Amino acid sequence: MAKKKNLANKNLPKKKRKPWVPVVAAICAIALAGSSLVYLFQLTELGPGRRQAENPIDQLHDYAEYLDQEIEEEGDSPELLLNLGMVYGQLAIYKGFEEEDGEAQEEYLGKSVEVLERSANEFNLQIEEEGESPELLLNLAAVYEQLATYKGFEEGEEVQKEYSHKSVEVLEKGHELYPEDPEFPLFLYQTHLNLGEQDKAYSKAEKAETLIKEALEQEDMEDEAEYRLHWASLLKDYHHDLDAAEEQLEMVMDLEPEDSGIYNEASQMLGQIKMDEETGADLEDSLPEDEEEEDDEETDENHEDESSGNE
Repeated sequence: MAKKKNLANKNLPKKKRKPWVPVVAAICAIALAGSSLVYLFQLTELGPGRRQAENPIDQLHDYAEYLDQEIEEEGDSPELLLNLGMVYGQLAIYKGFEEEDGEAQEEYLGKSVEVLERSANEFNLQIEEEGESPELLLNLAAVYEQLATYKGFEEGEEVQKEYSHKSVEVLEKGHELYPEDPEFPLFLYQTHLNLGEQDKAYSKAEKAETLIKEALEQEDMEDEAEYRLHWASLLKDYHHDLDAAEEQLEMVMDLEPEDSGIYNEASQMLGQIKMDEETGADLEDSLPEDEEEEDDEETDENHEDESSGNE
């Protein structure tokens, strides 16, 4: 069996939102800082008369219970199954890496994979019946990438690659059918990166950037906030321009009401950027002074050697 990777460091793909479905893509964004599990989310409403738990892990348990009840009432809704599979996956991360409870981790991984496979089956059936809409294709690709994460963690790298390639196939199909939709090349960029295919990833990032910029040049465009959110994602992850990304995210939050999914995603991304900036500053501050002086001395010596060589 192939060596398992550290699941906590696996980036989760984003997915297409549906107005009536809670946005787990934003809810489940996490970061591990030392031994502290920092949750960068605010849980959405769990339904009438239900109070949100204060502890983030209790929130995930409550949310899993809520989704279970919704699925029992509505049947196997593929969107709800996708959300539930992601929640189980996050619980597996916590149990394994924070509580070091291997048995509970395996239990939640098994639940996550089982639910995600049901979600994939339901999305494929829905596509057969209703056609290949952008939303359905993006959701199916998201399910496959989740299976790459969690089933791949259970069964090894080959399984991980198998499901990531399935995600790529679906996204390429969507890009072919809807060439003006920037989400397909944007998510292809992220998936190719997960596969270690940098050249393909960068090509898709450039295509997504072109489409996003063209859309933002239009006057009175629809979905401006969503396009600016995508642009912020590229500025952050592809261009590594955190200041420009922050500017776009602040514009998104000005455009959207505070209870919208897009506002929440922007807020979470902004929080992650600020935390990354603080972590980077802390690392700089923690560098021993003698190491900094040695670096400066080496730089001066290099300049002197260059000058001597020129003479």
